[in-house]
Amino acid sequence: MLASVFFSCKKNKFAYWDVDLVSPIARGTLNIKNFFGDSLFQSDNNHIMHLKFSRKVGDLKIDSLFKLKDTTINYSFMAFFTATVGPNSLLFYKTEEIDFKIPNDARIKQGIIKNGTLKVKYSNTTRLPLLFLYSLSSATKNNTSFYISEIVPPGTNSLIKTYNFDGYNMSFTGQYGNKFNTIVHTFTVYTAPNAQPDSIKFGQGIQAEISYENIVPKYVEGYFGKQDINIPYDSAVIGFSKTLEASNFQINSAYINFRIVNDFGVDFRAQLDTVVSINTTNGNKVYLHSPILNSININRATKTGNWTNPVNSSTTNISINSNNSNLKPFIENLPNYLGYSGKILVNPNGNLSATNDFAYYNTGIRIFADIDVPLIFRADYFRLQDVLDINFENVKQLNNVNEGRIIFNVTNNYPFKAKLQAYLLDENNNTLDSLLLSSNNTIQMASVNANNDIIAPKNSQLIAYMNDSTLDHLKKSKKIKLVSYFYLPPSPPDVVIYDDYFLDVVITIDVNYRTFANN
Repeated sequence: MLASVFFSCKKNKFAYWDVDLVSPIARGTLNIKNFFGDSLFQSDNNHIMHLKFSRKVGDLKIDSLFKLKDTTINYSFMAFFTATVGPNSLLFYKTEEIDFKIPNDARIKQGIIKNGTLKVKYSNTTRLPLLFLYSLSSATKNNTSFYISEIVPPGTNSLIKTYNFDGYNMSFTGQYGNKFNTIVHTFTVYTAPNAQPDSIKFGQGIQAEISYENIVPKYVEGYFGKQDINIPYDSAVIGFSKTLEASNFQINSAYINFRIVNDFGVDFRAQLDTVVSINTTNGNKVYLHSPILNSININRATKTGNWTNPVNSSTTNISINSNNSNLKPFIENLPNYLGYSGKILVNPNGNLSATNDFAYYNTGIRIFADIDVPLIFRADYFRLQDVLDINFENVKQLNNVNEGRIIFNVTNNYPFKAKLQAYLLDENNNTLDSLLLSSNNTIQMASVNANNDIIAPKNSQLIAYMNDSTLDHLKKSKKIKLVSYFYLPPSPPDVVIYDDYFLDVVITIDVNYRTFANN
């Protein structure tokens, strides 16, 4: 560090020094992993990098397959006589069945309720309090049937109660076990034990509005019918073009495996009508065309017998490559979203399970896109970027800088030249300034042999000179974004990206500042 000292000759003034300071403020390495993150890349045995990752692009849950609609039934329990009655007098008794009328020829045998409620609005048209007993023998919990016992006072809607239905085992086979979709309940009405003797007239009694609400099954078994389920158009984040930009990008090969995981004990036949690569940066869309997406057979899952992990899922793999599709232009579009739509046919061959289809809560059909792109490609250029924190711990005198520069010491271990730009960012990642001039931002390529193999990395130094505006923005900045454009030679063979390629950047601030001291 050099210091030039100047002293004032007047009394009661101060001395000042002009000091040169060189201090690193940031360091970053730009390599192919900066596209998405280290975990999304793998090297093969030849050290060639592969962009290899999986994205869930769709799923179906149990409510797509089977749903008990909210059901409200009105019951009237009226006297068919006129008489004077005392306490504990039986007025009405009835056992009956409810058919839920589930569509698509579904035939449900049994289930377990995860969540649900039973809501009852009571009206009593007599002058006596009445005892209302309700037993739902089709619903049991801890070997006890669901049961209601309420004293209903006289009046319209004189009592409104909601009862928890969670955790009940349901039988849907009716009173004699020979039906489907059917439950059994029993109503009994007495005069209340504390009722005083009074007359009940013909047509008087209890009205009950019983509503089964928000029934969510934990488990369902039966035959789920033969039905079509539409997969409406949706999109999933892929992320290619988030940080990767390339001109005239042409890959050597690519692979997508659509992995369909089925947790349902049901056979399906699926069809993906639309699979589209969407690049929102340039607005381009490329639709994937492959005949094997038109009819996909999905086998049923099986039970494990263990409630902690109840399902042995079945997995169907649909391998898409450049031989059976237009996958290359699909990937070369560098999508950041994948759009899809389709339909699924439930039980395409009918009731092969003999009414033993099953489904558990929080399971379903999940569709994954497993993507593998070996990084062997052609392009005019490709871009890498990284965002670094700036460390000013060793630079305390930015308010008193006379002049300065920002130095970028770059080590290039790529077999092609690059151009670097740096952007100062504030705490909200807004761009404050760019630092390098286009006439002074070229990074030389690594030294290579005749086979284009790297012999040694090449060092370059880029300098950005500070002016008042740059200095002001530097004070406000919290981060610096590095963007490098790698330019490939014209009409090259396919470029191969190996796992040891990198661009290392050390950023240093070199300033001359004035420091003061009282004389």
